[in-house]
Amino acid sequence: MNALITLALLLLMATSTFAAGDVKINGDLEFPDGTIQSTATVQGPQGEKGDTGPAGPQGAPGTTNGITKAVHGLFGPSGVITPGNGFSVNHTGTGAYTVTFTTPFNTAPHCLLTSLGHQQTSTGYADCELSALSTTSSITITCFKYIPGNGSYSEQPSDNALTFICIE
Repeated sequence: MNALITLALLLLMATSTFAAGDVKINGDLEFPDGTIQSTATVQGPQGEKGDTGPAGPQGAPGTTNGITKAVHGLFGPSGVITPGNGFSVNHTGTGAYTVTFTTPFNTAPHCLLTSLGHQQTSTGYADCELSALSTTSSITITCFKYIPGNGSYSEQPSDNALTFICIE
């Protein structure tokens, strides 16, 4: 930048005569006729906001990490839904439940369930598991109470409250 200003001054001195103080250098050149040549970029005031453009296309449905659907809830040992919607529960026998989704998933869902109300004690513990992911419209759950005896456990069907979430 300094080389450009020096070159401009040399050209001016070669073609013009100036008295002392006629040329001022502060990043700008000021000539005797009042003309100023600036080396800085000049920006005018901000104009009024223009009209808003058309909206873009709707994005793909979804939530975190590509989850497009979730069904979750809690039901008691008899299959009565406590909180939750989008599903029904059929208590098909002791420790056996079928959860049917009101609107089926497009693909087999990923499900997680937690049994409630039974803690491990000296008399055993309860656990529930997904017995089958046979369709996109339902899951089958089986609950057991594991009873210790002679160094091993025996399984006994047991009704249990549980909570679950199924996602797609």
